[in-house]
Amino acid sequence: MRNQFTDSPADVQSKLRSAKSLCLDLLLPKAEVLAICVSIGHEYRDRIYNPMIVVWMFISQVLSKDHSCQQAVTRLNAWRVARGLAKVSSVTTAYCKARCRLPEELFEQLLAWTSCRCEQVTDESWLFHNRIVEMVDGWTVMMADTDENQEEYPQMTSQKRGCGFPIARMIGVFSLATGAINHTAIGPYKGKQTGETALLRTVIDRILPGRILLADRYYANFWLLAAGEMRGIDLVARAHHLRKVDFRRGLKQGYLDQVVGYRKPQRPKWMSEEEYAKFPSLILVRHLKYKVEQKGFRSREITLATTLLKAEAYPAEDLASL
Repeated sequence: MRNQFTDSPADVQSKLRSAKSLCLDLLLPKAEVLAICVSIGHEYRDRIYNPMIVVWMFISQVLSKDHSCQQAVTRLNAWRVARGLAKVSSVTTAYCKARCRLPEELFEQLLAWTSCRCEQVTDESWLFHNRIVEMVDGWTVMMADTDENQEEYPQMTSQKRGCGFPIARMIGVFSLATGAINHTAIGPYKGKQTGETALLRTVIDRILPGRILLADRYYANFWLLAAGEMRGIDLVARAHHLRKVDFRRGLKQGYLDQVVGYRKPQRPKWMSEEEYAKFPSLILVRHLKYKVEQKGFRSREITLATTLLKAEAYPAEDLASL
């Protein structure tokens, strides 16, 4: 599939900015959108604003400097005129209604399809020790202020009713090689089991075995380290801020490089007894410390926790580069 991506980055950006392109000439997955609609049982009438057209109008709307629906319809008309087709009404109502009818699952599966295409053209030089590295991070988003969103994604309690917007928490697992988001999870901003680690647990089964997951210290707890090991996934993260790291203990593999054991904590309230019993009573974790020096800034010491235990295969310098 390498020959399908022959345009330079400048050419791609130019096409995305072009009103005549509408992205349809660049990457038009009509068959994929249609196949997904069929697979998820999404029924529609094959008119001007069918799912294939609306998806790429929406994408061009997000990528353009002017995010208005009016400009999205204008780009559609420019694209139609360039192909000898009649213009549609400049009123945006039909487009907005068609966009609202698109199911979320359609975009989820399109995201998976896009990330798969990116991985198919991944160069070996982009890999880390011939392995794909995926990164996880979280963020929050404001939702449209509707009754349905207020119920599912309540606004912050510090805001008075009617003075704030529904807020949701999201995480994304994206490829370090391609930059494509492979998986996402969304949940309420507040409440029990709505944090980033809880959201990651909902998608960790989708991460393929043999991959490396790169995360910040918030994720370096026993449950995620063990869950990754059980699924053939290695985790690299800064050591959790609540864990005391003593390099005088453990199996030494070099200067400030050790292997220690993490014992299974008591069962948390959110975990069933059956799930708790599946976790091992002890896992081995490697700690290593390195110094970050940047001109004009103070030197910082970073301590990593990882399930990549072999120092010969994964030198400390290589892990520090991640």
